[in-house]
Amino acid sequence: MDEAGSATYIPPMIAAALAPLRALWGRSRRRCAQALEVAAPALACAWRARRERQRRKLELARLRATYEEGVRQGGLRRGIVPRAVHHELTSRCNLSCGMCYQTDWRAASPRLELDVEALHEIHARLLPRRAVLVGSEVLLHPRFFEIADELASSGCELHLLTNGTLIDEARAPRLLALRSLRAVILSIDGPREVHDAIRGGKAAFDRAIRGVELLRKQVELALHCVLQPANLASAHEVLDIAHAHGVRSVHYGFLYAYTAAEVEATHALLERELGWKRDEVELAITTGDGLGFGVAELRACIERIEARARELGLHASFTPPEFREHLEAYVDGTLHVGRRLACRDLLEPDDLRIDPRGKLVPCAVIKKDLGDARSCDPAQLANSAERRAFAKLVHEQNLLPICRRCCRATVLPER
Repeated sequence: MDEAGSATYIPPMIAAALAPLRALWGRSRRRCAQALEVAAPALACAWRARRERQRRKLELARLRATYEEGVRQGGLRRGIVPRAVHHELTSRCNLSCGMCYQTDWRAASPRLELDVEALHEIHARLLPRRAVLVGSEVLLHPRFFEIADELASSGCELHLLTNGTLIDEARAPRLLALRSLRAVILSIDGPREVHDAIRGGKAAFDRAIRGVELLRKQVELALHCVLQPANLASAHEVLDIAHAHGVRSVHYGFLYAYTAAEVEATHALLERELGWKRDEVELAITTGDGLGFGVAELRACIERIEARARELGLHASFTPPEFREHLEAYVDGTLHVGRRLACRDLLEPDDLRIDPRGKLVPCAVIKKDLGDARSCDPAQLANSAERRAFAKLVHEQNLLPICRRCCRATVLPER
């Protein structure tokens, strides 16, 4: 890292050569951590918590400095060099999760999938050092392994987000053969009956656990659980599931919730301030009347999670961690009152999000075409006036109305 906190650039050829060493270091680190958990789970838990506090303190200071630099420079820091990519490979999913923010958008949109030829063009220009492969359900892409193989062969570090149901005896060895695969995050929202009811898929739990078992000894795994009315009473049991299957970390996500009024206010802001017409902006959201639970229920759920994590010596994190610290404001929708909020995606603008059409979009929720990643220079896209104006608006508004319960929201520390 340099003095400004930016990662030092590593040419792709060197990154490819270093990939086996990184993989070896990752495996060694995981084995040491697992040995400590077996020998002294409480000590392992305390050590991870202390390390996480230190990391967060440094990270928040860095994000605050990045925010202030972006404000001074008109929305985003200048001279962004794109180094990472979130690839939305497909809009398809094999489940129908009740809490999914993409449900309405997916139903209204045609089937979208990034073609491999477009991917070749994007990577020839971008040369990413890290790629996060996401969907809807990423493994539904018919040429997923061709895409992943190309990225891995260039030394690009791979991260995979999946519901886990398609990781079977045929796909697991191919995933493990990807030498630069760093981590796989699988969704588990509770014990079998709860998970299957939430995910809307028969045997979704058993199929996801099959994926865990096929991968767990050879790649870093984590489970992801969305806190929602259907699982507040049982979310802590995901830690028992993780422990039983040798997984060390469970990430708990806070539920997205958008009202019709918040959607309308967001559209109005984008049109008035940026000139983005409604037919130019797709919002990947599902609207409702609220969260469906209160502060007391959520707090009790989180306390059970934290107590169980200490007992088992596992790592339980909350995304974003700031919501854990401001539960009442999260539930009430008042996080933006008296606090300075920022969007992590805009504070880390060298990570581009490419949708299934090959277009750069602001984020997972706001689907506005900011340029064709297949034909445009990545630096030009990352530093465009339109992207800069969007960032400026988001932070001037203390996040848009539909952003204030998003997992990328960050509460910046006071100076």
